[in-house]
Amino acid sequence: MYPAYFDTTELQRVSLVNAVAAARNQNERVMAWFSVMYEGTPSQARAALPHAPITSVRRAITTLERNGQLRRTDRQQIGPYGRPEYVWALPAQGRLF
Repeated sequence: MYPAYFDTTELQRVSLVNAVAAARNQNERVMAWFSVMYEGTPSQARAALPHAPITSVRRAITTLERNGQLRRTDRQQIGPYGRPEYVWALPAQGRLF
């Protein structure tokens, strides 16, 4: 499993514990959004999480993808700044038939 928070600034104990908890919370919120919407772009997920910076949403999506909870599709959509963004989705479920 990939960690929820990447300590690139060498935080001290209490700050690190708080940062890890916040990152886990963001991961859970992003996963909850995908559980309802099934697929979407980072900007779409960010719009549903008003206090989360887009960088945190992207980090959460990357972590969830690395942990097998999301997958990046081959599709792209134009984001809010006119640039293409990949669409992420829940992993494909086994075929029923």
